[in-house]
Amino acid sequence: MRRTIHQLHAARYAEVSRWTHPIAIPDDRIIITPQQGEIMSLLVKLIRLE
Repeated sequence: MRRTIHQLHAARYAEVSRWTHPIAIPDDRIIITPQQGEIMSLLVKLIRLE
């Protein structure tokens, strides 16, 4: 995951510091990752549409 974040930073998509810390997903919750027990990090990026 961190490698992807750094690759996106190198591509000038988002600063590394704008991502959340890794978030653990409990087994008894809605899972939106491919496998239970994985972690994810979120980024909210706002862009201006003109």
